[in-house]
Amino acid sequence: MKDTRYCYGASCTWHGPISEVSNTGNHPRWKAANIPKDIRKHSMPCCPICGGMLMEFNEPSRWWSQVDEFERKGHPNYRAMLVWQREQKICFREMSQLVRAYKEIMGVEVAL
Repeated sequence: MKDTRYCYGASCTWHGPISEVSNTGNHPRWKAANIPKDIRKHSMPCCPICGGMLMEFNEPSRWWSQVDEFERKGHPNYRAMLVWQREQKICFREMSQLVRAYKEIMGVEVAL
């Protein structure tokens, strides 16, 4: 059975399928943290880019319906910005940083 979970950053803007996540046992951020081996063996899923912790929906449609709802509530271009971010394979610590980068690179403003 295929794992359909869709994850998103608790402390960053990354989002994607569970198959793309990293874990705290292997990610460079956590390897550099000098965590004792007896603790490191209990790894957790994390952002493949920054190593931040993740949350999840059972399926991508739940994530995208939330994104679409937010856009409908007066935040035009929100979905396009998130799609663009995934294509770049980047994440930001704060949504405001993503909004700024999207405007600078794509010339499109997203009001949050």
